[in-house]
Parts: sequence; structure tokens; C-alpha cells
Amino acid sequence: MIITISITTGVPMILGCIASILNIRFAQRYDEEADQFIGGMTICGACSYCCSCGESFKIKEDGADEFVVEYEK
Repeated sequence: MIITISITTGVPMILGCIASILNIRFAQRYDEEADQFIGGMTICGACSYCCSCGESFKIKEDGADEFVVEYEK
């Protein structure tokens, strides 16, 4: 009986803790004009940033929309 109760309460608590730790954003800063927190990285984002040497966070800056390029042809 005690084992069943501990499994039913322990497993969801552990999963919830792991999910909240992975979703916390570290190194955020507060923007007073926007009245919100900006920036920061999650643990998973930091790992992917380190493994790809920052390439995973670079945004491809292509000024033209694909639809517009196809329409102009």
C-alpha cells in the first residue's frame, strides 16, 4: 500500500520538477518599458548553443519572402 502511494505521488513530482528545471530561463533581464523579462536561456537552449558553437541561435536574415520571390519570377 505504501509503495503504491509513493509511486503514484513520487513519479509525477519528479517529472514536474525536471520539467520546471528545464523550462526556467536563466540570465534574464527586466525591461521596465515593456514591463517584462527579456532574454535568458533554458538549460536545453544553453546545451544546444554550446554544442553548435552558437550556430543554432543565428537567424537567417533573408529580406525577401519566398512567396514574393516566386511571384517576381
